Amino acid sequence: MRKVMLAMWGLAAPAVVLSATFGPRANPDDQFRFFWLINEHFYPEMVASGFNTFIQNYWGRYSVSRGTYKDTAIIEKHKLMDRILADGCDYIEQLPLVNSRDFISKYPRIKTDGSKQHNLDIAYPEAWKDVMKGTDLIISSISNHPACIGIEPSSEVRDHSRPSHREYFAKSYRDATGQAMPPEVGDAKVAPHYLQLKDFPVSRVVDEDYRLMKFYRWFWKTGDGWNDYQTAAKRSFERQFKRPALAMYDPIVRVPPLWGSGGEMTHGNQWTYPTPEPYNIYYVISEQQAMARGTAGQKVVSMIQGISYRSRLAPKDVTVTNPPAWVADRPNVVYMTTPPDILREGIWAMFAHQTDGVGTFACRALFDAARVGQKKDAAGYQFTNPESIHAISNVFHEVGIPLGPLFRAVPERKPEVAMLESYASTFFAGRGSWGWDGWIYQCGIMVTCANLQPYVLYEEEIAKGGIPSTVKVIIAPHCDVLTKTTFDALKSFQAKGGIVVGDRYLVPGILPDLPLEGFRRTWKDGAGDNTALHAAASKLKKGLSPFYRPPADSSNEHIVTAVRSWKTADYLFAINDKRVFGDYVGQWGMVMEKGAPNSAEVTVRRRAGAVYDLVAHRKVPHRALPNGDTAIDVEYTTNDGRVFLVAERPLGKLKAKLNNGRLTVVSPDKDVMIPVGVLVEGQKPYYGVVKDGTFSCGVKGGKVKVLNLADGRECVPGSWWKFWR
Repeated sequence: MRKVMLAMWGLAAPAVVLSATFGPRANPDDQFRFFWLINEHFYPEMVASGFNTFIQNYWGRYSVSRGTYKDTAIIEKHKLMDRILADGCDYIEQLPLVNSRDFISKYPRIKTDGSKQHNLDIAYPEAWKDVMKGTDLIISSISNHPACIGIEPSSEVRDHSRPSHREYFAKSYRDATGQAMPPEVGDAKVAPHYLQLKDFPVSRVVDEDYRLMKFYRWFWKTGDGWNDYQTAAKRSFERQFKRPALAMYDPIVRVPPLWGSGGEMTHGNQWTYPTPEPYNIYYVISEQQAMARGTAGQKVVSMIQGISYRSRLAPKDVTVTNPPAWVADRPNVVYMTTPPDILREGIWAMFAHQTDGVGTFACRALFDAARVGQKKDAAGYQFTNPESIHAISNVFHEVGIPLGPLFRAVPERKPEVAMLESYASTFFAGRGSWGWDGWIYQCGIMVTCANLQPYVLYEEEIAKGGIPSTVKVIIAPHCDVLTKTTFDALKSFQAKGGIVVGDRYLVPGILPDLPLEGFRRTWKDGAGDNTALHAAASKLKKGLSPFYRPPADSSNEHIVTAVRSWKTADYLFAINDKRVFGDYVGQWGMVMEKGAPNSAEVTVRRRAGAVYDLVAHRKVPHRALPNGDTAIDVEYTTNDGRVFLVAERPLGKLKAKLNNGRLTVVSPDKDVMIPVGVLVEGQKPYYGVVKDGTFSCGVKGGKVKVLNLADGRECVPGSWWKFWR
C-alpha cells in the first residue's frame, strides 16, 4: 500500500534494477506469447495455455475530468501484477485515456464545416496538456512494480485520424515547413484523387517536395499528434522509473506505407483476422517488418484474432440445415470464436517469420464469459467453440515454448521477391492495404500462396538506400503514382535485369516484364474463392519460373513454405493449408474451417548433409535432387506445420558443464543455431539456443541434463577436463 499511496501523490517508488532489458520473465530470451486485454478470472487458464505476457487496462475505473485514479483500481492492478510476477511472466499497461469519451467530446478534431470528428485532437495544446497529466498519473500508479515491463500508450486511434481545422493546426504546419496548408486539404485522411488536381504531373511521377505530398507526409508522421504522444508516454515511464520501457503500438500498419507509425515504440503490433486464409498473417508481418525498418531498433510482435466476424463465416440472417449447437446457445453473437484449426495454422504462419512475440485477443470468445455473468443471448463477443483455446495451448506447448527462443533468434533471409507498397499511390490514388484489406492485401496473400516469401518494400527504404541488391523480382500492385526516386530506381532495376510485375494501374513510364493479374473473391463461396486464389498464385509462379526459383517450394499447392537462414543452415517451415467445410461454420459454405490430411514433397534450395525435424526432435530422411535442391517428405493429419533444420553436415554432439550454478553448453557446429532444453529435476524445462557454438544459463536445484531439440540426444554436465577436450 505504501507504493500505492506514493503513486497517488505522484511520487515514484525506488527504482527496481532488472537484469533483462525488459521485465522479470523467467526466460528473457523467449518470445512474448501475449494475451491482449484479459479478464483476471481467466488468468490461471491463460498461464496454463502458455501465455507469458499480459496486456490490461482499467477502462472506466478513473475519472479524467477530476484527474484522479481510484484506489480500488490501483489495488486490483497490483494484485494482478503480483500474480504475474510470481508466475515469471510480464505485464504491460494499456493506457485507455485517448479513447475516453470525456476527452473526445471536449477536444475533438474539427471538420472544414466546423462539425466534430470522433477522434481526439491530441496535438491541440490544451488536449495534450490534459492527456499527458492523466498519462503521468496512470503510469505513476504502477509504482514501478517489477512485473510491469512497459506500456501501450494507445490502440486503434489513427483509423479515424483526419486533418483538424483548428487554428493551431495550420499554424503548426507553417511552423514546420514555412508553407501555408494547401487549400485542397479537406476532411479525408489522404489527398484528393490525382485526377482532381490541376497541377498534378501527367506522368504520375511526383517530386517528394510536391506541396500536397509534403503536407500528407507531415500529417501522418507528425501532424496528427499520435506519434508524438506515443513517444511522450514512453518517455514518461522511463523518466518516472529510470529504466527502459517496452512500448508498443497497434495496429502499426493501419496507416499509409510510411515510416514512423507509433513514434519511438520499441515494438509494433498488428492484429489479423486469419480467415479465410490463415497464412494471410505472414504477409501482414512482412508489412510490419517494412514499417519497423524505419525506426531504429524497433521489433515486431504480431497478434492473431481469436474472434471472427460472424457475418464473414456464418451470417445470422442465413438459415442452414443442421445448424450447429452454438446457434441456439449464443443466438445474437456478432464476433464468434475463430475456428481451432485456422488458429493453429495461423500461429504456425507467425512462427515462420522472425518476431519478438506472438499473441492473441478475445478473452470472451476463447473463454466462456457466461461463467462470470455474461448473458448468452447478448451481442458482441461470444464463446462458440471450446476447442479453440486448446488448439492455441497445444501449439504453444508443443512448438512455441520449446522453440520460442529459436524463432526469435533466427533472422530472415535476404530479400529476393519484393512487394512495392507506395505511399504516393496511397495519398493520390486512394490505394494502400491499410494492414487488412484491398487488392494490395489480397495480392500479398496470393504471393505468399505462391511460396515467393514477399518482402514488403516502402518507397522511403528505396529513397534511403535503393532497392536491396539481392532483390530479383518486384511486384507492384496499385502503383498508380510513384515518387520520382522510386520511379528512377525501378527503371534502373529493370535495366540491370530485374523483373517488374505490374498490373494495369502501374505508372505509364514503366512497362512491366510480366502482367500482374488478379483474382475474384466473392466472400460467399469459400471453395470457389480458394480455387481462384490458387489458380492466380500458380499462374504468377509459372510466369516467373524462367527468371526466378523460390528458396523453398512444395509439390502440393496447399503446402505453404518459408525459409529463414543463419550462416550455413536453413530453417524450413512447411504449413498445411488444406481445408474442407466442417460442422462448425462449414454449413454456410463461406469458409473452409476444418483441417484435412495432406502430404507432399517439400524442397529447399540448398544441398544438405542432414535434415532435422525440430518438433519431433529427430533426424529425418532427405533426398538430393539433380538441380541442387534438397527434398523432404511431409505428412499431416490436419492444419499444422513443420519446421526443419537443413544443415550442411550432421550435427556433432553437445557437451555441457555446470560450474557454480552456471550451465555452459558447447557445440562443434558454430555455423548452426541449435535449440536446446535444459531439464532440471523437479522444475519446468528452460529453453534456449546454442549460437556460435555456445549457450549459457543459470541453474539452481537438482540433477541437470541438456536435450538437443534437433536430434533428441541428451547430454549430462561433465568435468571441465572432458568439457574442453
